[in-house]
Amino acid sequence: MKVVGINQSVDFGKAQSREDRICSAINVKRLTLIILFISVVLFNGVVNVSASRTDWPVFHPKLNHPVETPKTSSQASPLPTQEVTVTITVGSAPWGVAYDSGKGEVFVANSGGGTVSVISDSSNTVVATATVGNNPIAVAYDSGKGEVFVTNSGSGTVSVISDVSNTVVATVTGLNGPWGAAFDSGKGNLFVANSGGGTVSVISDSSNTVVATVTGLNGPSGVAYDSGKGEVFVANSAGTVSVISDVSNTVVATVTGLSAGGAGLTYDSGLGEVFVTQGNSNSVAVISDVSNTVVATVTGLNNPSDLAYDPRDGEVFVTNNGGNSASVISDASNTITANVTGLSSPRALAYDSFMAEVFVANNGSGTVSIISIPALASATTVQASGLSGVSGILSQTTLLLIGVIIVLVVLIVLVMLRRRRPTGPSTAVGSVPGTIYCRQCGAQSSATQQFCEKCGAKLKP
Repeated sequence: MKVVGINQSVDFGKAQSREDRICSAINVKRLTLIILFISVVLFNGVVNVSASRTDWPVFHPKLNHPVETPKTSSQASPLPTQEVTVTITVGSAPWGVAYDSGKGEVFVANSGGGTVSVISDSSNTVVATATVGNNPIAVAYDSGKGEVFVTNSGSGTVSVISDVSNTVVATVTGLNGPWGAAFDSGKGNLFVANSGGGTVSVISDSSNTVVATVTGLNGPSGVAYDSGKGEVFVANSAGTVSVISDVSNTVVATVTGLSAGGAGLTYDSGLGEVFVTQGNSNSVAVISDVSNTVVATVTGLNNPSDLAYDPRDGEVFVTNNGGNSASVISDASNTITANVTGLSSPRALAYDSFMAEVFVANNGSGTVSIISIPALASATTVQASGLSGVSGILSQTTLLLIGVIIVLVVLIVLVMLRRRRPTGPSTAVGSVPGTIYCRQCGAQSSATQQFCEKCGAKLKP
């Protein structure tokens, strides 16, 4: 819009645009300087923190917490020891253990007495005892049916226990030395290793009958279900692990390179790995379910028997049958981070996700030990000395995230300031009658003028 006076011609639209461009340029410069300043401060802080600290924690690849790492030779010290908090008397020669998440109970197979003890994890007492077959070994929980399967190695059967009545409601026959067992929640089937026949029986939990038989194994014992791949891993006494597809119920891969004596397995859902005990070499092999190869070996064990996975902390508990103890393995570093003493010829164990406890069957004393897993420290301490004093589990990534947030806040503030216009009142207290104020720059003008003489903005009464 152009207003022509007696001796002047002013294009107030262009004047206003020019003012906007000047303001925008000033704000951009301010923003650039602020971002540059913050970036320099953050970069300096990260460098200082990294240079001044040598104890940055290693974070779990998938879980949001740090994990224990082995100490260097200069820091060498005894591993921390976790204590047994409760010991419960059960039946004779307890072996297999399974946690029933629906009832908050733990089922323990007493191999010497042909019974199963039911422990409440709230009272830590035996609340029921079920009579099963001869020499019960493994226990598996069926979350879909609320039932517990028990392999009876001496009688060649599998007992099905209802967790409502804690009694046997069905018995599956036709097996040959059934040993390890794992429940496939994706298919609703139980996979049982027949140690005497070199096969694996597939039992449907809807009919409680054998619906398939997998051949081609050699002395199968332990079994673990991989929910991520829909596969079942079976340890063979010859030092191999067979991988069975639960779609075709056939062996689709064989993992080699293990030592003989493998019996216990557990699936690590956090990293997609299977941990296998190797009793003859006092170690645990770590198998990737992607490549079906051994990717790591954990040593320093004593005749390891069985394992249980703790998904909360990304840890694997393994019983040392020869050492009357248990070891805690970090699945991030594949190293032993703690030991548990005070056990008696421990066999199987199970992780109680609700109570954050591990139940261990002591075959030598007819008891079950409960290991309470300590909560991870999550507190972060920031000292007053600045970024270089950050301690705890604050990482470089966290610092950079804070910097991004600060930059965004500054940007939002600048945008708000840019959009804010001077707000001189059209009629203010103490103002001269017949005058108004420009809402753009705040200059005083006559009430009869249509445009501000200072900035050219249109005046509003």
